[in-house]
Amino acid sequence: MYRYPQVLLIASEAYMRMNDNTNALKYINMIRQSRITASPNQLLTTISEDVLLDEYARELAFEGQRWFLLKRVGKLVARVRLYGGVTSFRGVAAPNPLYYACRANIQDYHVRWPIPQAERDAMGGFPQNPGYNQ
Repeated sequence: MYRYPQVLLIASEAYMRMNDNTNALKYINMIRQSRITASPNQLLTTISEDVLLDEYARELAFEGQRWFLLKRVGKLVARVRLYGGVTSFRGVAAPNPLYYACRANIQDYHVRWPIPQAERDAMGGFPQNPGYNQ
């Protein structure tokens, strides 16, 4: 299921990738106009992949699509290493390093998940994705 703002983000991304920044800004600012009513000067005047990724993060927070988006654009590992987990909250350090272990533990091969053994067997000995024990 798609929400209208997600459709606008997809359109904005498509126009940006076609180097049509005028239309890309038009669609992303439609979202911002509906969300930021107090200050119209917060509309965007430039667009980039990082700006789009930030807008996707704000608009689609907690909808379970971030991993797939970052994988699609090839920034999953870099973004997890930068932002993954919680090291502190309101100035209080995280009590357990496992809360942010993903930052150090993510590897390039984690972009692909392991194929379950039953699936590999059903496909006649299909090879495992690189990085996972065979």
